[in-house]
Amino acid sequence: MTNAHPGKAESIWSSKGLLIIITLALSSFIGPFGGALFLPVLKEMSIDFNIAEVLAGLSITFYMIPFSLIQLVSGYISDRYDRKRIMAYGTVLYTLGAFLSYFSSDFTVFLLIRVIQGAGSALLSPTTMALVGDFYSREMRGRVMGVLTAAISLGSISGAVVGGILGLIDWKMIFIAMTITGILLLSFVELFIYDPRRDRSGVNTTFIATYLKLLRNKEVLVIGVSGAIVFFSRWSLNTFLSYVVRNPPYNLSSEAWGNILSLSGWGSLAAGFIAGYLTDKLGRERTVLLGIILYLLVNSIFIFNNWFIYLHLLYIALGFFSGTIFTALGTLIIEVSGEFKATASSIYGSIRFLGYALGPLLPIPIYQIYGIVGVIILNLVLVLSITLPWFISSRFIRKR
Repeated sequence: MTNAHPGKAESIWSSKGLLIIITLALSSFIGPFGGALFLPVLKEMSIDFNIAEVLAGLSITFYMIPFSLIQLVSGYISDRYDRKRIMAYGTVLYTLGAFLSYFSSDFTVFLLIRVIQGAGSALLSPTTMALVGDFYSREMRGRVMGVLTAAISLGSISGAVVGGILGLIDWKMIFIAMTITGILLLSFVELFIYDPRRDRSGVNTTFIATYLKLLRNKEVLVIGVSGAIVFFSRWSLNTFLSYVVRNPPYNLSSEAWGNILSLSGWGSLAAGFIAGYLTDKLGRERTVLLGIILYLLVNSIFIFNNWFIYLHLLYIALGFFSGTIFTALGTLIIEVSGEFKATASSIYGSIRFLGYALGPLLPIPIYQIYGIVGVIILNLVLVLSITLPWFISSRFIRKR
């Protein structure tokens, strides 16, 4: 394949441009797809391994820990070396972990194998985002990032459905599904991906120097903190609202509540395409600001007593507006960091997933004293706080 730049030399919808987008979308898809596959089969897993059902959740923890920690350095590695090789290595690790998991009969060994999978995903995530900036011109990046947002949402939705079906046959079949998607991704990477950077002389600084440079960049920090707060508010709401709706007076079944939760995924899937267009046409910062304001308004409805009547619509809206925010933030992070796109994406991902981790934990004292309203007010205050930088700084309200 020639080293043409698809974002400038060809249309985004040319055959080469489409194949690259499909590859990047598949890379974004397999992580959430693999994670969602586990959710319906945790009970079957615990029976097979003869462990308490609560311990089955460690299979997710042992994946997420290396994913979060290794991502701190994987972006820097991707900036220093050939992105195609890093992407291929990550896919091989992910696929190898899935394949070995199918044959594992010991739970401890199984958890160690999950670490391998998490490490593979940690190599993929920042590299995939950086390649959007490498391949596509500024006028197209928002739409491409929107496709990745939609792929992530589709992975979460389809993973839960496929996992439920495979659980009726043999829960370990989920690893066959992961292996197949991993092999497919590796084939696409080898056929269609290359590193379009002709000169990497600017990325010869040390790891520490690179991180210090990016952490001194206020835009990188604001983007990361904004992503963390949105993630925090989403997962704190999901966690504590679960306690409310599964008990009197609502008494929702697990199936009914699961269906409602999935609606946010469908909302985010739709947002990927619409928000991508807005990010390119309206501007990155304005799209973030618009998404935050609307996301804030939707969250505020939970303060009122009749919120349950609109719960289905509220979850679609939450998914749509959070997806809008993440699409624009993802586009911004690869543009504010110069040649360190992958390293900046690593920082953004690490900060963002910190919000994911703390959302179900930190509001516990508030929920115990003030109930769900206290959690909602905490989220509103946090989300409101991140609107200020996007208003105050002229750099954050001009069309980029």
